[in-house]
Amino acid sequence: MKKKNAVAPLLLAVISVIIYLAVGKTLHNAVTSSAVMKAQATVIIIDAGHGGQDGGSSVDGVTEKDINLDIALKLNAIFELFGFETKLTRSGDYSTDGSEKFNKRLDLDNRIKLINSYENKVVISIHVNEFPSKRYFGAQMFYKNGQNNVKWAEKTMSRLKTLQPENERVAKPINSALYLYSRIDCPVLLAECGFLSNDAERALLTDEKYRMQIAMALFAGYTDNIESEVNYG
Repeated sequence: MKKKNAVAPLLLAVISVIIYLAVGKTLHNAVTSSAVMKAQATVIIIDAGHGGQDGGSSVDGVTEKDINLDIALKLNAIFELFGFETKLTRSGDYSTDGSEKFNKRLDLDNRIKLINSYENKVVISIHVNEFPSKRYFGAQMFYKNGQNNVKWAEKTMSRLKTLQPENERVAKPINSALYLYSRIDCPVLLAECGFLSNDAERALLTDEKYRMQIAMALFAGYTDNIESEVNYG
């Protein structure tokens, strides 16, 4: 039996209002999309990158694993609010390798095993970027090759650009050499949610409200894509 996250009713109400106001999507459309996907029994697998001894990128005390997890938990709560079945690859600050000495390959293999154990699923994998130059900024979506995957990534980019009007990045295919994504047998959206190495964006990523807005944009991009499939095929 799938374990549900405990989310306070007040928080759910706040999320509903914020989705309506900040994302610009009506609750009616969101619920309609949710009903469609529930009928198809699609599991939304949310993968918070890194965890435990694997901190990912780190700049001035801000660690990628923590940003990833917080966005993932918020996104999970929103999906569950609208009746989607979800699964987190991790729900706390730990790796999935289960060993005392961190084993990156085992961590990735365990994520792959969990994801591929579901028959009808999609994956949203959450990360943040770092680069030697501080001038680079902006969230960017990556997708596994496939027409619907491209549309999903593009619609999510459109939603994120309401938060970042100056963001000129475009959706791109995931590097086929990446171990995790090359071994997942379903649609994948790799969400690089910004650059820790950019001072202004790092400040945003440490802001609770902004992380919620990113989570809402990821949710809205997904439901936008489902609606377009239902309406236009």
